[in-house]
Amino acid sequence: MKSLLLVFILCFPYNAGVKSADSNFNQKENIAYPAGMYLFDFNLFGPITDLDRDDTPVTRDCDDTNDRIGPFRMEVPGNHTDENCDGILACPPDDFNDTASFLKCLYQSLDELVDSGKICQDESDQILLDALTAEKK
Repeated sequence: MKSLLLVFILCFPYNAGVKSADSNFNQKENIAYPAGMYLFDFNLFGPITDLDRDDTPVTRDCDDTNDRIGPFRMEVPGNHTDENCDGILACPPDDFNDTASFLKCLYQSLDELVDSGKICQDESDQILLDALTAEKK
């Protein structure tokens, strides 16, 4: 009987179980589970729970509530967010006494991203616009 129970547990689908108390639906697998039936993640061989579903386990993600933040994300200059979890902000607005210095940092950072192929010029222009709009608030 014990071996049958063990086989039963190991045959659950990937990430089976209820992730939160208010949800009984596994969106990744499109499988509905009876409320309260499975309270644990039975995935013994895969990543630990990933709340924002960005494929980075909660143990490595500095903000597991936001799928745009994780150790493999690109750092966006000119905002107050550490997108790549390295503890360093690229051109944080609060570190500059004047707009000219802030713009110089932004242009240099964005040029590096465009030159390396990480973003295109249109994305660079949008990041610059977003940073300048946020700075004026």
